[in-house]
Amino acid sequence: QDCARPGELVGAGASILVLSSMKMEVPVGAPASGRLLELLAQPGSVVELGQPVALLRHAEGAAAAGAEEAVASGGGAGSEVDAGPRPDLARVLERRFWTTDEGRASPGGDPKFAARVAGRAERGQRTARQNIEALVDAGSLFEYGRYAVAAQRGRRKLEELERRTPGDGLVTGVASVNGGAGGFSAALSKAAVVAYDATVLAGTQGYFNHAKLDRMLALAEQQRLPLLLLAEGGGGRPGDVDIDPIYNSQLAVSTFRQMGRLSGRVPLVGVASGFCFAGNAALLGMCDVVIATEGANIGMAGPAMVAGGGLGQVAASAIGPSAEQARNGVVDL
Repeated sequence: QDCARPGELVGAGASILVLSSMKMEVPVGAPASGRLLELLAQPGSVVELGQPVALLRHAEGAAAAGAEEAVASGGGAGSEVDAGPRPDLARVLERRFWTTDEGRASPGGDPKFAARVAGRAERGQRTARQNIEALVDAGSLFEYGRYAVAAQRGRRKLEELERRTPGDGLVTGVASVNGGAGGFSAALSKAAVVAYDATVLAGTQGYFNHAKLDRMLALAEQQRLPLLLLAEGGGGRPGDVDIDPIYNSQLAVSTFRQMGRLSGRVPLVGVASGFCFAGNAALLGMCDVVIATEGANIGMAGPAMVAGGGLGQVAASAIGPSAEQARNGVVDL
């Protein structure tokens, strides 16, 4: 759609024409004041980003007086493309940033994240996202539920939850592993990937991360995808006050039934590093192959549950060390 006609004088930033894409209109502005000599794109024609769409002669007195300039689509003063993303898109990009390790470690993110990452590095551990990045083929992860937060709006502000409970403590998606040149085909390399994030509420199982995991288990069953489970975490979370506690801490969820349904249908591979207790350990125990690091601890109860059962105070490191679990036959590798 043309807004100015050849021969007309236009001011800097004035709309020369309007591009339409997916029902969105983006004006192309004049980069400087001058006379429009020619429209290079006609109404109804298809243009590419950066393609010249108009020819402009700079006005007398301008720095480039008399010079002719081709005005490109997606450019020019006053163009919405130059003005950055729309406010709603900017909000999405900002939210995405706060879910990344970089964002969480930056000012305004989670103030405890950097220290937690440093402590993990000292123990030879990485973050959940670093583990996934090392596991799957580069750029292949299609993530689900990235913008979930803990179901705790009743006691914490949403902004705090966004910064401190990204993904509700679980990273889930579908990705390829050992695909591409020299590897498996795209179909055979596809897998469902689930990683509990121990830097978010100790990797506990919350309302929304149960829902995310249930979705991945359903996808794995429907599409016959192998499941890769990074199970580090502390089990059921009692602090999700937005929902009835029966859904979480009393285990009125379908997660464990769905996990059991996958047995014998798709390969299930579980990995434990660090503390893996209660519900997280239950999921790990249902895997066909269990891999654990030397520093892992695997138990059906963590220190809080042990104490709650009247068995006294027990250090987390004393519960189910991997060497003992290997002797018991719990750990395969």
